[in-house]
Amino acid sequence: MEDSMILSIGMIVKNEEKYLNECLAALKPLLDNLDSELIIIDTGSVDNTVEIAKKYTKNVYFFEWCNDFAAARNETLKYATGKWYMYIDADEILDDASELINFFKSKEYEKYEGAKYEIKSYRNDNKTSYSNILSYRIYKLNHDTRFLGTIHEYIPIPEKVKTLNNTVFNHYGYIFVNPKFTKAKAKRNIDLMLKEVEQKPDDPRLRSHIVDSYLLIDSYEEAINQAKIGIEICKRTKLNNYYCALQPNLIFSYIKLNDYLNAIDESLNYFKYTKMTLATDIDVYYFMTLAYYELKNYENCIDSYKKYINYVEKHRNKKLITFDLDLRSILCLDEIAINNTILMATYSYIQIQDYKNASKLLQQPSLENYNMIKNPSVYFNLQLELMKKTSNYISLLDLYNNTATENNKSFLPDLEYAIETFSNSSEDDKYKIITCTYVWNKKTDYILYIKIKYSLLYHNQYVKELLTEFCQSDIELKTYNIDILYYIIDNNLPITLIYGKANEKLLNSFVESLYNNYNDFIVKLLSYTYKPELIEENFLLSMIYENTLNILSTDNPEDMLKLYTSYIENLRQYISFTYNTNIINYDNLNYINLLPNNILAGYYCILAETSLLNNDKASYIKYLKLSLKTNEKNKNLISVLLDNFQEENKTEKPKSEFEILADTIKNNIKLLINSGNIIQAKEVLNEYVLINPNDSDIVNLKKLL
Repeated sequence: MEDSMILSIGMIVKNEEKYLNECLAALKPLLDNLDSELIIIDTGSVDNTVEIAKKYTKNVYFFEWCNDFAAARNETLKYATGKWYMYIDADEILDDASELINFFKSKEYEKYEGAKYEIKSYRNDNKTSYSNILSYRIYKLNHDTRFLGTIHEYIPIPEKVKTLNNTVFNHYGYIFVNPKFTKAKAKRNIDLMLKEVEQKPDDPRLRSHIVDSYLLIDSYEEAINQAKIGIEICKRTKLNNYYCALQPNLIFSYIKLNDYLNAIDESLNYFKYTKMTLATDIDVYYFMTLAYYELKNYENCIDSYKKYINYVEKHRNKKLITFDLDLRSILCLDEIAINNTILMATYSYIQIQDYKNASKLLQQPSLENYNMIKNPSVYFNLQLELMKKTSNYISLLDLYNNTATENNKSFLPDLEYAIETFSNSSEDDKYKIITCTYVWNKKTDYILYIKIKYSLLYHNQYVKELLTEFCQSDIELKTYNIDILYYIIDNNLPITLIYGKANEKLLNSFVESLYNNYNDFIVKLLSYTYKPELIEENFLLSMIYENTLNILSTDNPEDMLKLYTSYIENLRQYISFTYNTNIINYDNLNYINLLPNNILAGYYCILAETSLLNNDKASYIKYLKLSLKTNEKNKNLISVLLDNFQEENKTEKPKSEFEILADTIKNNIKLLINSGNIIQAKEVLNEYVLINPNDSDIVNLKKLL
């Protein structure tokens, strides 16, 4: 071993071109400022990994992969000539090398046998979700320094260890990884570790890694079983360090199974057993906050939240750096986790009617960036609920302004939808929100929409003008503003105002929503008398009528038949203009092939009506059946049409000779009565009663006498 070489950095790689260049470039300040070397062992790359590695070091070697990570790591140790050894992965990127350089240059390293630093593992590409762990990665080299463990390889931890509090490696390996690949890898690791555990049944470290792998494949029951075994080993052997890794993962597994009562019980057991303040407490208090929230135990939810947030602050201020950070990643340290607990605590405060503290929590600065909120809609709904409880909607403008900022504007539709949904919960809420937002001195699509609603609420003379402005803008029809379509129909405006604002699929859902939300939607549609001037209007109206017919039941056939008439009229105009006038008169395969599927069912209905005009009743039924075959949603319509057809074409049963004779006698009786021959009429009636006593007309004839 050369005396001048201080640090050897070892890596094993395989197909790591994605992050390798960035990883090695971050190490360059370390390599340039220390007597150090970089050793890279490739285990079978087929991409540009080796070429990238050779740009940074001449020490590139090859090792045949043997399903043993420790063996591969030990290969790097064969070439190490430094006094100390550090190992990293190719998807870990050093944030700042200053502390590491100073650790070795100042010779502080001579006081220790090892060092550890923070690894921050990101779970998404915008780096808002992550976990933290302190990892032993730097060791003083001895003749017996070796990696152990087939999976999750490690060097035994020495006694004198330095914690490098300001050194962070950002780990990107969990981002963009195919979930199927991750699960397949975890299953492979489980199989290998279960074989290894047969040789080491009392190894809590191994049990902890098995639990981690079961969590990766969502096998929570198996994770619980292995965690319980590991916990018993810790208690029996007094190897208590790994208890702090196993017990939180046991709690987490119960959370994932929605077993909140057991999650609470095991959390309480955790604190009874540890009897000290640990960094892992952060996750446990997070789990307790969530469990109490789900159990509607709001007082305890708030209490757990306070402890959680207190410990997070201590950890961020480097006042909670404890041994358990070496054994398990802290999962709930990022802003998303923090904000999630804030929202749970806010909801809890609202439930116990402590609106003052609920309001304080919703003013937390961390909530101002909605990218750091797991579900911003929950945040919006809490804000609105608090406004309702306190009868104060003034702050709605601040909420809207913050949402309209550059960072948050992508969430503006979510806020607008939340406002609309909330305002529809009661007439009082609708009135307050509409009147509040109407006076905002802002020009946005949503404010224009609110002004329309306000005008309608007060029968304002500017309704049609505002509707036209809205529809002539670039605003798209969305779930929250689909009642614009209702207002257009109600105000008898051109339907082309919504042209280009919704495709056919959306139009279908919009019509269904209007039908469900407005009891008088069918009445308004039947009363719509605007005469289309453009072919686009015929098309849009035919689609609206068709979608309405598709959702109507057979309970009101009269309305259905009226809508059907309008549907056929508009579709006929559209098809005649767009394709060929003759297409509506003849069943021609060439014509049919021209038509898209979305209007083919209606086309068959047009052919059916043409057949009926020509008194071709058989073809009428044939085309209706073809329409149904093309679009099964037409079944109620076709049923009503066929019932109506049968009713109008009923043929009376021929009368028998007796029935003809009876009618003649009754007519003669009426003639006798009308001519004043009452006695003769009575005689004829009496004779008729004898031959046909059950005729219901007899009673009426007697009344005439």
